[in-house]
Amino acid sequence: MRAPFRRFVVIVAVALAGMVVGRVSKSAEPGPADIALRLAQEMAAAASRRDVTSNAKLIPQTDRVAYVSNGHPITGRQYAETLGPYYASLKSLDFKWDRYEVFPIGERAAVFTGWASVKTVDQKGDSEAARALFTMVFADDGSGWKRVIAQKWQSEVPAVSAALPVAPEDRVPSGSGIVVHFNESVNVTASTFHLECPAGTPIAVTATPRAA
Repeated sequence: MRAPFRRFVVIVAVALAGMVVGRVSKSAEPGPADIALRLAQEMAAAASRRDVTSNAKLIPQTDRVAYVSNGHPITGRQYAETLGPYYASLKSLDFKWDRYEVFPIGERAAVFTGWASVKTVDQKGDSEAARALFTMVFADDGSGWKRVIAQKWQSEVPAVSAALPVAPEDRVPSGSGIVVHFNESVNVTASTFHLECPAGTPIAVTATPRAA
């Protein structure tokens, strides 16, 4: 009777070991929040490479809205054809997450909210820096994990609202200054401005901030 009993004990022990291994393996798998964070970081890296093809793979290719950029809806099928020309217009793009929060929604979805710094240089060499806020939903739609919907809000770049003297005024005393007003507070130095007179002849300038 001892041999059958031993075999029974061995079978039970092996079965229990299998259950333990299964539980450990399941707990070691990344959760939805981990997957969403990884995909958000991959999309940021692809954006910095201006690689619209890689990012488009994570967008459902349907006629449903998949991305709302500053109030402009873009369907899944329009994603690549919309972002492709924009990426092509740039020499460089630097996209970084400054801060983010991720919340799981069940076992197959998660919401990612990220605050990003975006710096671009276009083909003419003009640079621009902005901050953007993204809210993105990543989910497993049955064919793999996708970014099923996203919304972006980007702060406006500071712009010149007025300049004195006003062109084409040509009766300006040579010793008078030039005043430039921006539509919001900015940090500027002398290197921010470039003055030529006549065209092609640079003139040294100094920048003196003035309180609004």
